[in-house]
Amino acid sequence: MIQLNPVVHSALAAITLAALPAPAHGQVPSIPGPVSFHYDDLSRFETLLENVDNGADPTEAFSVYMANASTGFRGWMDRYNVSAENFGTLYGEYGPIFHALPDLTAPLLAKEDTTRENIERLRALAGSDIAIPVYYFVSSQHRFAGTPVRLANDPAGVGVGAALGVAGQYRREDGPPATDRMVDALTYLAVHEASHILQLHAQGGLENYRSIYAPGGGTMLSIALREGCAEYLSFLTSGERYGDRHLYVVEHEAELWSDFLAIAAEPAFSVPGWFSGSDSEHPDRPFQIGYAVGSEMCRAYHEEMPSPDAGVSELFSLYDADQAEAAAAAYSRAVATRTR
Repeated sequence: MIQLNPVVHSALAAITLAALPAPAHGQVPSIPGPVSFHYDDLSRFETLLENVDNGADPTEAFSVYMANASTGFRGWMDRYNVSAENFGTLYGEYGPIFHALPDLTAPLLAKEDTTRENIERLRALAGSDIAIPVYYFVSSQHRFAGTPVRLANDPAGVGVGAALGVAGQYRREDGPPATDRMVDALTYLAVHEASHILQLHAQGGLENYRSIYAPGGGTMLSIALREGCAEYLSFLTSGERYGDRHLYVVEHEAELWSDFLAIAAEPAFSVPGWFSGSDSEHPDRPFQIGYAVGSEMCRAYHEEMPSPDAGVSELFSLYDADQAEAAAAAYSRAVATRTR
């Protein structure tokens, strides 16, 4: 799961997966196939804006857009309860921002080969050839996030959906972020979420993967393991990081890790500022600093392996409490060594 703060990061983007009828025992099919990209929803959004310009009611225009959605966007809508009414209300306040969003199809296509290569490298690290379809679309949420759900009527079982939108915190006077920054955010997140798909399969399917999100089933530490390893694996394959929160960790590592250990046993996502929201007590900390802390934790665990090159595939399968505690212990040792 990944959430983006459009003000802090100057990019409004998110990734989700989309939904499919459940196979037996909570599994998803491991269908070999390509990494593919789907842009039709972006074209449909351009048509939506043209219809509104020509006098169509925004709510009705968005209803048509939703009715013709791709399977990826349908999964997003099911997950986040997207409504045409919500879009109509949002459009009334932020219409100029929606109209200022560029058509991202061409710049995303220009980066498609690079994005595909990064996801292919990710699959190679996982030792997997499962199909990973990527869907790009514009939505109407005030909240953008990445989370695995299942694809309807798609043999791949799961896929990546990348959503661009306008959030309530967005400052109208700033206009949208630069096109290249939006594209960079979307393509980075495509790799991050592809790592979650590979984690899902490596961890034995949806039941194990979802276990850390279930009430009473996960902690802040388990989220750090899940999201931190996705962040770390994305860096290993692409050489890219999201924003500059990793630089803050370098400067404040011991303090951050001490603060995180104090809340590590709390229920998943219960403490804001680490993986959701912002921390009012530490306004200087980058949004979702827990991703970068978790990435360093995963890196420390990886570097302690007897053969890190051979063991990298294990990073996809980590999810239970013992594994999370082992990763935390490895990072505690690394931090202690660096702060002597």
